[in-house]
Parts: sequence; structure tokens; C-alpha cells
Amino acid sequence: MRDIATLKHICENSQYVAVDFEKINAFLNSVENWDYNYWLADIGLKLSENECILFAFICESMNFCFWENRNWYVDYDGKKSGGAVALFYSVMNEIESNPAFLDIDYLLKLDMSSFSSIMESKNQVPPLLAERFKNLKETIAIIASKKEKFYEELFSVTSDLELLNYIVKNFSHFDDQSELDGQNIHFNKRAILLTNDLYNLSKK
Repeated sequence: MRDIATLKHICENSQYVAVDFEKINAFLNSVENWDYNYWLADIGLKLSENECILFAFICESMNFCFWENRNWYVDYDGKKSGGAVALFYSVMNEIESNPAFLDIDYLLKLDMSSFSSIMESKNQVPPLLAERFKNLKETIAIIASKKEKFYEELFSVTSDLELLNYIVKNFSHFDDQSELDGQNIHFNKRAILLTNDLYNLSKK
């Protein structure tokens, strides 16, 4: 449980933030009956299970740091959205107009120019476009190298923690980490989001 250990170090050594432990139970009670609506549940795309999995890997590999360009937003189904939601909608728009986008061979050949066109909206692109493209291509290259074994490995996972560990072990760009006081701090936000995606997809 390396993540818990490093988070404990942060909590005990933070200088500018602190955890109000007295409020934790109140917060947990407030979300006990939370009506959670999973974002992929109502996307309306007719995808196979494997395509849904690939879609989730694609989106979450690029899901980080949107605040540098607040002018980038995407229209989808009459809704105007920015940030991570805009990223998901950009991919969904492309899938609807180009079903080949979820083909591994097609994605392996995807170049930066085409990717930029997919992400562009209202003459704007999301910040860190090159980094998002790099993560996407690394994700696809790893999946392609595993071939059908990739899905076999995923379907053999039996717990959310095992799934999280599988993601960060096999996809190093999902292992977000920084150094603090000589320790590697693992944040792994995108890996956690992807674990949630895959868990919910498995219930469909």
C-alpha cells in the first residue's frame, strides 16, 4: 500500500494545508446516499465492451491540467463543456464521425496534425497538447504490443486495488509521482479515475 504510506507522510509534514479529522465523519455521512451518475453510462455510443475499455484508456491517459486555457470548450449534444468533460466529448465526436478511431492500427498511425484537428474547437486547443498526444500514443503502443492478451489480463483482475496496480505497472505514464523530502509521492489520479471507469464498465 505504497500510496497510503506516502500520503501519510504528506499529511504529517504539510506546511500550508491540513486535514480536519473532525470533519471526516460528517463528510462521509453526507455522501452515504449520494446519487452517483457515472459519466460513461449515458454517452449514447454503441460500443462493444472492448471498445468501451479502449475509450476509457484513451480519455484518462489525456485527462490532466486544463486550467491554462479556459477558452477551450466543446459543444456536444447541445451542451457546452470545458476541461476534462470537453476532452471526453472531443473523443466522442471523433468516434461518431469516424468509427475507425477505436481501431488500434488506426490509432498507431495517428499523427500530431490529425490529433490537433480532433482536439481543436472554436480555434482553440487544450493546453499541453503535445503531452496529451504523447500519453495517448504510449497507451496505444502498449495495448497494441499486448494484442488480445491485454483484454485477457484485464478480465483476470479480481479487485480494484489489483486493477490500479496493473495500470501503473504496465502504463508508467499513469504513475503520477513527485519527490518530497527524499520520498517518491504517488498521486495516481488518472489511474484511479481509470480504475473507476473500468469497474463501472464491468457492470454494464
